[in-house]
Amino acid sequence: MEVNFQIFIDSSIASDTCDKQKGVKMRRLKKTIGITLAGTLFFSQFMLGTMALPVNCKAKEKEEVITTKDLEQYENNELIVCFKEDTKQKSICSLVTKQDAKDDDYLDENSVLLQFDSKQEVKEALKELEKDSSVAYVQPNYTYSTLYEKSDTDFKKQWALYNDGTASYKKVKAQKGIDINMLPAWEYMKDKEKSPVLVAVVDTGIDYLHKDLEAGMWKNEKEIEGNGIDDDNNGYIDDVNGWNSFSDNNRVTDRKKSTTTKEYYNNHGTHVAGIINAQGDNQLGIAGIACENPVKLISSKGLGGALGTMKGMGSTSSIAKAIVYAEKNGARICNMSLGGLENDRYLYDLMKKSDMLFIVAAGNSSYDIDKTPIYPAAYNLDNIVSVANIQCDGTLHESSCYGAKNVDIAAPGSEIYSTTEVDHYDSYIGTSMATPMVTGAASVLLSCNPELTNDQIKTILIASAKPNKNLKNKVLSGGMLDVYQALVMADQGVAPTIETKISNIKASNNKKVTVKVSEGTSKVVKSAYAMGTKDAAYFKEESASYTEFTNQAAITVKKSSVYTIYTQDEKGNETIKIVKVTVLFPTKVTLNVTNKTMKQGSTFTLKANVLPKGVYTKLRYTSSNKKVATVTQTGKIYAKKKGSTVITVITENGKKTACKITVK
Repeated sequence: MEVNFQIFIDSSIASDTCDKQKGVKMRRLKKTIGITLAGTLFFSQFMLGTMALPVNCKAKEKEEVITTKDLEQYENNELIVCFKEDTKQKSICSLVTKQDAKDDDYLDENSVLLQFDSKQEVKEALKELEKDSSVAYVQPNYTYSTLYEKSDTDFKKQWALYNDGTASYKKVKAQKGIDINMLPAWEYMKDKEKSPVLVAVVDTGIDYLHKDLEAGMWKNEKEIEGNGIDDDNNGYIDDVNGWNSFSDNNRVTDRKKSTTTKEYYNNHGTHVAGIINAQGDNQLGIAGIACENPVKLISSKGLGGALGTMKGMGSTSSIAKAIVYAEKNGARICNMSLGGLENDRYLYDLMKKSDMLFIVAAGNSSYDIDKTPIYPAAYNLDNIVSVANIQCDGTLHESSCYGAKNVDIAAPGSEIYSTTEVDHYDSYIGTSMATPMVTGAASVLLSCNPELTNDQIKTILIASAKPNKNLKNKVLSGGMLDVYQALVMADQGVAPTIETKISNIKASNNKKVTVKVSEGTSKVVKSAYAMGTKDAAYFKEESASYTEFTNQAAITVKKSSVYTIYTQDEKGNETIKIVKVTVLFPTKVTLNVTNKTMKQGSTFTLKANVLPKGVYTKLRYTSSNKKVATVTQTGKIYAKKKGSTVITVITENGKKTACKITVK
């Protein structure tokens, strides 16, 4: 099934002096790019971002104003102009008017989408915009799409939550215990106090009328349905059940089938929603990960369209608007089961500015995204958790992307049974399915521990991952999602981490050990280092000799030594790191010649080679007979009169060699 999508942001943000009409016009789509949606998704051209709240775009050093001059990338002759933060609205409006575009749509107070009639007009606009000092950058209005496969349902339906070893399918034989440890997680938190959490699903839309989802869907209680009035003055009319940023209306579900594929248009988003929050213990269908928590899903539709050639597609602008809507209405976590190959600068800026935690799909292209990035999974942002797809036998699915740096964790994403439109259920494959597993876990963590920050949630999810040899060097954590251990770790706390770096000190043979201590989930109360190999008890002894520091330290090491670095947080979690530092000294020094005959009045330069290679030392040159020849401290010899002398070179630690000089 093919799913496409487009994004929009409320144009009412723009200055009234621009005489912009509130709302957003439907945009024709741009470059087709694959996203990680339901079934085995494939990425084609670009990425999807997520975030909320208007973003002020800032120019970045050494980056081109025009992100690409390839006119073919500006499909439908559209481009996004992002102005510098300090640009006045009057200046922006003036420049936009000057471009004489066919249509314009303000994405936020510093960004505008322009549409022209031809590629020639786009080319001319790019030239003008490149010259304007108020422009931070210009980029295409990228388009996103997704492809996925439906899978058979001849396996135990929710093996991801509890895998007893009987959930084999096709040629994959289940291995008991390869699951997210959900049953003990539900038991562990059953008596815990739980806080409400809003989770955004930026996708093709959710069937909020589905009997297994309805109770877990967010509703805008401040809005009166069907009266055609923006009752809560949030810029969206009748957004009772969410918002459709693709079509700029309140229809977040269609409940219609494609005439070609016979699939419901909103199946993908509905399937994702069920994994996160299908209701439990209702004697119906399935149970979502967060079914025991007061979690509500916001349907923020940035992809899809019910009719025509636009079905299942979305653009930079439509996705951005979906993100903005979600955060504006209080979402703390955002599920992004999509991605692509294009590095979309606007969406990167939007996500970076957001206060939401984004759970994103690693992609379904079967390769290492550290080498060939897929976005937004490969963005180096602290508020992104990237997810790979693991099968019931503990191996990565053949389609799943991976990356020891850019993919954080793996979760079940193969033959996942979940909700689809009009009270149906089906099984899909893809990192699109693995992603909401982690989103569900993140929402449960936050509900049970509302004080957790995004950084802390991310740290816990990664640190609590269940080790898996198949995931070593494939994902950052080296393991798969474990909801129970994440909950336990949130209570016990994640210990602080210690980073060390050994470097050379300039013009010296000494070494410098740079130490950085980072908090886990609790405040660090003590950090110290001592020479030698020590245990944690040593740093609690009153007579112990150690040096305390706060957050960072720099240790100068003059001879080969071992140091122990120690840190402890307020919950008593401790971390120790042993650092071995080797300081090298010269073991031998040689000269380029050992005998040299020179003419009176001539010069010659000796070149010393110190071993081991790379070791630093000062050299001292001497002449046994300065009347015959002298030598500078750089090894340059001056032949003065006939005779012979011995030039000796000596290292700081006394290693030496010599050259006999004969002057004729």
